[in-house]
Amino acid sequence: MNRIVILSMFLNIALNTVSFAAKANVSYFTELSKISDVVRIVKQGYVEEDKAKDTLPFVEGAIEGILKKLEDPFTRYIPARNYESMQEDIGGGFGGIGITWTREEDCFRVISPMEGTPAFMAGIRAQDKILQIDGHDTKEMTIEEGSKLMKGEVKSKVKLLIGREGEDEPIAYEITRDFIEVTSVRSGFLETGFGYVRLTGFTATTGEDLQESLEAMENSTAIKGLVMDLRGNPGGLLEAAVAVSEQFLKKDELVVSIRDRKGAETKLLGKGSGSRTYPIVVLIDQGSASAAEIVAGAIKDTGRGLLLGMKSFGKGSVQTVMPLGDGSAIALTTAYYFTPAGIRIHGKGIEPDVKVEFPKLKEEEMKKYREELVKHNQENIKELTEKQKALLEKGEKVKLPPGQIPISQFDPQLKRAQELMKAVSIFGSI
Repeated sequence: MNRIVILSMFLNIALNTVSFAAKANVSYFTELSKISDVVRIVKQGYVEEDKAKDTLPFVEGAIEGILKKLEDPFTRYIPARNYESMQEDIGGGFGGIGITWTREEDCFRVISPMEGTPAFMAGIRAQDKILQIDGHDTKEMTIEEGSKLMKGEVKSKVKLLIGREGEDEPIAYEITRDFIEVTSVRSGFLETGFGYVRLTGFTATTGEDLQESLEAMENSTAIKGLVMDLRGNPGGLLEAAVAVSEQFLKKDELVVSIRDRKGAETKLLGKGSGSRTYPIVVLIDQGSASAAEIVAGAIKDTGRGLLLGMKSFGKGSVQTVMPLGDGSAIALTTAYYFTPAGIRIHGKGIEPDVKVEFPKLKEEEMKKYREELVKHNQENIKELTEKQKALLEKGEKVKLPPGQIPISQFDPQLKRAQELMKAVSIFGSI
């Protein structure tokens, strides 16, 4: 009798479990059936039959609508035609204007123009809103659609309508596309003993390039302090952020942690030796994003150096690209980055230890400032050309001594960083 009762209890539990699962599945598929019902009704009854023939745009629109409800501009649907193009772009150059951007509610927002590129020279600024591309409104445009309009043949032109804080009316730009290829590390001395490295992105070789630059300076003279400039750096590879950070941290010191929806945490530790003990000031601004924020957070939270400038952009999420059966894909946010102190980067940004605003320059001043930076960039290119020439002619690598980095009269942030470094060298550690 007892066995019958126990068996009956287990049978009821099993039936209830199956019933619950069945109800959940039925509910799920009932919700999905609404989409197919709408597509069927539109296809059969919409007054303009030509518009209702092709159902693919309806399905893609439904997918985009689902993802849009997440209110996450980095989670998006990638149509097959755009996904194929995106894969072709990986690792290659292209004709463009040289900006990194993100999707916001009603437009695109410039994270940063890349130094020396057509956008930079034209005067596009970090935090600018892109309202139109070649006359096409960006309000409902996807990043892939915008990217397709932005890219084109080298020497061709693209028209942008820009909204800028402090300006009453939108600003029209016509920019000539060029081949976009940017060096990720530039270095030299602000003055004897005070080094400077500027990272414009985080590529597969950034860690190695930085190591080479630091060794060149260290072999040239005793380093009293270093300024690492991450302003306008839109980020890049996570591995590169770790490779940069670990060059200044102790062995096994935490660089960044990644947490998924269930709270599962992956900790990324540095493999450095901790041999570099000279003080560091890291420059950040509103254009410092993603991998740049990981480095800034690691330097700040470990007490390895100070951050100077303005609060960073606040892009600290992980996107996983998941291909779909028809050649399309979705980029889904699957985790967030956290600094060593457990602070979530995404949506918050990294606050500087010393706040120094970059002045709002007049157009003529901005022009002179850009020209100064480009002139210095051309000097770097000249050095690289000398190295390339020696390599081709003699079959050997030539290491040129680190050059002098000029401080622009229009750059109070870099000037303040230099002053801070000199004070530390006189009065002791920060």
